[in-house]
Amino acid sequence: MTESKYVFCIDDNDIDLFLFRTMAKKVNQDCKIETFESAIKALSFLKDADTTPPDVIFLDIKMPLMNGFEFLEECLNTFKLNPLKSDVYILTSSVDPLDIEKANSFEKVKGFISKPLTINFLKELI
Repeated sequence: MTESKYVFCIDDNDIDLFLFRTMAKKVNQDCKIETFESAIKALSFLKDADTTPPDVIFLDIKMPLMNGFEFLEECLNTFKLNPLKSDVYILTSSVDPLDIEKANSFEKVKGFISKPLTINFLKELI
């Protein structure tokens, strides 16, 4: 039996969120999935005292209002990444080496994944 995971996907693209939910459920039916169309909504959700931090966060970096890097910075400032025990995977269409370098500067970022996400890669994480 597959271990139940709690997973966030933060992306401003509805189609990417739909594909993520579909693939995640195919990989692990017991997986609890929360999706957010903005980093601001995800951050607000995490700030709720009753919220359990997810095991894994898939995070787009190119989003309006608050990008993925700003989300990570805010998590560092708000939580000191203590309650946020999540492993973070950047999930983006960016291939900019500066984005990869910046992502790698965050201790909690465990990987930089180019879209589209594949089921095989997801199987390794959830």
